[in-house]
Amino acid sequence: MKPSAHVMILMVVALLTVGGCTSPTAAQMPVSDALRRDAQAYAEAHNVPLDEAIWRLRTQDPVGELQAVLQEKEPQAFAGLWIEHEPAYKVVVLVTRGQRRIERRYVRGGPLADVAEVRMAERSLATLTSAQAEVMQILEEIDSRADTGIDAKGNCVALYSADPGTLLTEIDAAGLALPEPVCLVDTGPYPKAPPLDPPPGIAFPRQKPPEGLRAEMAALLIGELIEADGCLRVRAGDDSHLVIWPYDYTVTAAADGTLQIRDDSGAVVAQVGDGVRMGGGEVPSVEGITSTEVPDRCGGPYWFAGSGIETLN
Repeated sequence: MKPSAHVMILMVVALLTVGGCTSPTAAQMPVSDALRRDAQAYAEAHNVPLDEAIWRLRTQDPVGELQAVLQEKEPQAFAGLWIEHEPAYKVVVLVTRGQRRIERRYVRGGPLADVAEVRMAERSLATLTSAQAEVMQILEEIDSRADTGIDAKGNCVALYSADPGTLLTEIDAAGLALPEPVCLVDTGPYPKAPPLDPPPGIAFPRQKPPEGLRAEMAALLIGELIEADGCLRVRAGDDSHLVIWPYDYTVTAAADGTLQIRDDSGAVVAQVGDGVRMGGGEVPSVEGITSTEVPDRCGGPYWFAGSGIETLN
């Protein structure tokens, strides 16, 4: 059954509405204060006009929608995508087959038609995801804390290690082998942890040195740094968290006995009694994450601290 002329007109209007960045509807869309602030920062960073920056940021939603659709509808062909900001703004879409069909069906006539480029790749995202799971299982078997990720541009599984040679030796010694689509990324070496000699009776649990990426959780803890039973905690209201400090932090005592927290440079970043603000996140257990013993008296909840620790005083 052929669509009526009325329906065809509606389809044309819809395409014009969501089409390129020059459509009147897109130009007249209200700009929130938050979007304008982000766009101003983007415009300065990439040396583009503010209107162009606003439009680029507004394409973020269509980019996410395109990825979701391709993952659902074309799981054996879709190989990932990314955004290039310079020298020209572009959305690169990788597929293992059906390049022209996918461009015609999912890109042409849509909001990304002028900036999306469909390219061929060897491995699908589904293949890479399966390989990543295999790599993670291998790391678990050899008790390694190296990190993995999907490298869309490289069309491979990125394996991040601060000591790739040792990691490969351990994998080989265990009789294991990495799957073929692995790109080994050297993230090291990280500086060695400074010696830890806490004042008597003070527990100072530190995180294990990173073996892959030095990733940090993005939550925020604000409160007073206190010492209770030799345990350093951050108290916020009626609750307090035992801090698991970054691997390169130390604790010393001032001349008057006040406990001081020092960062990797040796600078004092906070002391007991200070109001503090620190990134990181709550973890359910300290098992496997600390290089120093946590006494039983220093119970949870536990805060896995990020490196940006500041005093509020």
